[in-house]
Amino acid sequence: MVAGMQIALTDPVRIGDTVAYNDHWGTVEDISFAHLVIRTEADTRLIVPHGEFLSRAFENWSKEGEPVRRIVKIPVDYEIDMALLRCAVAEIVDGDPRLMEPPIVELVEADADMATVWIWIMGTDGSTAWYLHNEVREKVMAFLRENEGGRFLPRRRYRMVDVQ
Repeated sequence: MVAGMQIALTDPVRIGDTVAYNDHWGTVEDISFAHLVIRTEADTRLIVPHGEFLSRAFENWSKEGEPVRRIVKIPVDYEIDMALLRCAVAEIVDGDPRLMEPPIVELVEADADMATVWIWIMGTDGSTAWYLHNEVREKVMAFLRENEGGRFLPRRRYRMVDVQ
C-alpha cells in the first residue's frame, strides 16, 4: 500500500510510458492500487507489484514525452569510412515518417580488433522506435556486407612472426 502511494505521489511512471525493467522492455499499460502492468514487445503482459517495481532499478524512456530514442549498436572494423556510413544511414531513414529527428552516427569505441558504432534513432513512440531500431540495424548490416567487399565488418587480424 505504501509503494502504491509512493508511485502516485512521486510519479516515476505513467500509463503510456516506455520502460526497461528487469530485462523487459515495454509500455506501462495500467497502474492499479497494488500493481502495474507492462505490455512487453512480445505483446505479453508483465504484472509487477508496486513494492517489487520500486525495489529494482528501471529506465523510463519516455518520461519527458512520447518520442523514444534508441541506440543501434553495430560492431565494425576500425578502418570504417564513417562519412560513407553516415551517408548510408541518412539514405536508409530518408523520408521515414516514424523518425522524429535525423539520426546521429558516432564511433564510440575502438580497439585492436574492432570498433563500435552507435546510431541514435528517435521514433515517434516506444513501439515504433523498437521496430525502426531493428530495421535500421538490418539495413546497416546489409550495407556493410554488400559494400567495399565487406571489409568494414569486424575481422580478426593475425600477425605472422618469423621464427628461425
